[in-house]
Amino acid sequence: AEIDYSYPTESFVCARCRTGPVHFDRARSLGTYESVFRGLIKFYKHQCQPGALDEVYPLLVDFFADRTAFYTDFMVVPVPLHVWKLKERGFDQACLLAQEVARVLRRPLAAGVLERIRPTPTQTRLSRNQRIENVRGAFRVLTPEEIRGRSVLLVDDVMTTGATVNE
Repeated sequence: AEIDYSYPTESFVCARCRTGPVHFDRARSLGTYESVFRGLIKFYKHQCQPGALDEVYPLLVDFFADRTAFYTDFMVVPVPLHVWKLKERGFDQACLLAQEVARVLRRPLAAGVLERIRPTPTQTRLSRNQRIENVRGAFRVLTPEEIRGRSVLLVDDVMTTGATVNE
């Protein structure tokens, strides 16, 4: 079962992260998936409507308005789609979202740093452990020298258990 924390504070560390291991410092979200974001993300991702980002851009501006100084040394990296999924969908939703994040933060977009080396089934109906196994070994860093010693803001459209970002 998923753990729900409706009102986390800025310094909040969830139970799953406390029991680790986690390979990222923090996770941030524009909103919960149970909110209006669910419909927007489904429309964006599954109805092939990249124009929906026009609705997200002002939210990104507001979200990062008082946080830009924190991200000064970061590079923005999207969670990559497998090439088969890219051909099927016609666009890479995480990459387009990462472009908008990079634009708001005025940081470089490093879209070619990661590669999804094997297709993974959708994680929508998988348990946390199944999600971890589903993405195990699914990614590789193509240019480690580009990110070695750098701070990375990894961008994806939805985060549920953190299995993808952790991998």
